[in-house]
Amino acid sequence: MQPPDDFDPPIGPAEHLAPGLRRIVAPNPSPMTYRGTNTYLVGERELAVIDPGPVHPEHLEAILAALTPLPPPAGLMPPPLRLSPSR
Repeated sequence: MQPPDDFDPPIGPAEHLAPGLRRIVAPNPSPMTYRGTNTYLVGERELAVIDPGPVHPEHLEAILAALTPLPPPAGLMPPPLRLSPSR
C-alpha cells in the first residue's frame, strides 16, 4: 500500500487504471476525501458509476466526458448502427 503522500492522482480527467476500470478524482479535497472523492467507472460498453461524488459542475463534466464510447479493440469493428424508420 502506498503511503498517503505518494497518492497524488490527477484531479479532473478520467485515469485508466486497468481494463474496464477508470477513476475520476473530484476537486473536493478535505480530511474526509483526502485528495478528492474517487469516482470509479467500471465496465466498457455497460458502465457502473461508483460514488459519483459531489454536485460540482466540473466533476459532472469529467464524468460525462468519460462516458463517451471507447473505440473497439484493434481488429474488431463495432456492429452496424440500425435506425428504425421514422413514422
